[in-house]
Amino acid sequence: MKPIRILIDDGLMLARDKPTGIGWYTLNLLETLPELGVEVKRIQYSLFFCRLPAPVKRLAYMVTAHHNRRRTDVDVVHYTNFFVPPRRHRARVVSTVHDLTAFLYPETLTWSYRGYSRRATTNAIRYADRVLVPSEAVRDELLDRFKPLSPDRIRVVYQDIRDLFFRGTSEPLVPREHFLYVGVLEKRKNLAWLIRTFSRFAEHRPSAKLILIGKPGYGYTEIERAIFESRNVIYQPYLSDEGLVSLYRKSYALILPSVYEGFGRPVVEAMAMGLPVLASDIPTNRELRDRHGKIVLFDLSRPDDLLDLLDQFLKATPERIDYGDLGLYRRMEVARRHVEAYSGLL
Repeated sequence: MKPIRILIDDGLMLARDKPTGIGWYTLNLLETLPELGVEVKRIQYSLFFCRLPAPVKRLAYMVTAHHNRRRTDVDVVHYTNFFVPPRRHRARVVSTVHDLTAFLYPETLTWSYRGYSRRATTNAIRYADRVLVPSEAVRDELLDRFKPLSPDRIRVVYQDIRDLFFRGTSEPLVPREHFLYVGVLEKRKNLAWLIRTFSRFAEHRPSAKLILIGKPGYGYTEIERAIFESRNVIYQPYLSDEGLVSLYRKSYALILPSVYEGFGRPVVEAMAMGLPVLASDIPTNRELRDRHGKIVLFDLSRPDDLLDLLDQFLKATPERIDYGDLGLYRRMEVARRHVEAYSGLL
């Protein structure tokens, strides 16, 4: 039996200096699918293309992505970052829709990316043979917004966490030093609210620290101002893998205060390391809590509740938390489920 031939189009996510969530998702597929006997091809972009301003680059990408429709050397084209060119392809088409931010929280995106994301998602629903989503929450949102979309066209495939986070459970416990946020520093993550709430907490606990890790995104100006006004919040840009794992291990808890998420990769990274997690009470975080337990959720409309939780975690005896079986997020299992999704179309 000949191997499945897959073309992966990452929608410019790997044309950046450092990968973020969708970039890591794509990289892990590129690395892992060949181990399962899949023949993988990848779209490559020139250095000139990568250096174009973001709006121009997205427009140029939407034009060049049309060439994928004529490919005859692959069985499936997988668009890992929403976008699918209009009209039918010669190969079968899979698109990963990571979230519906552009529809549900448009104010958290730039106007240019908001329009691009809406067009990309609509094209994916209209032209993809199969749509992959990273959570049941996103699946329900798609079915609610795009009617009459058949549930059979959507497949929930949880995204993978790199092996380095699972290795943390074999390391000895170390003293806790700080609370931690990991992710893009953008408006959707609700970080200005978190920083101000944490500053209130630290007024009577001068040794308490919150470390923010990630690159600046849309809305960073307000976040930067809040950081500047706080004595207890530290911003560190993109770290090495070793540095990031070290900060996770020394954390009282990971805090994810987002108003919306499609998956919540840092939550699962912290779970894989056995760390406490404090997360906003939104659908994706409830989904993870209901499946694995022990994630502590807080109401964004009640900042005093977070203050109480921070105090509890600061005083708690450090321990490694058992979240149960996290095999759904292992690289090989995630790749295997992708192969199932591809195979079902052929």
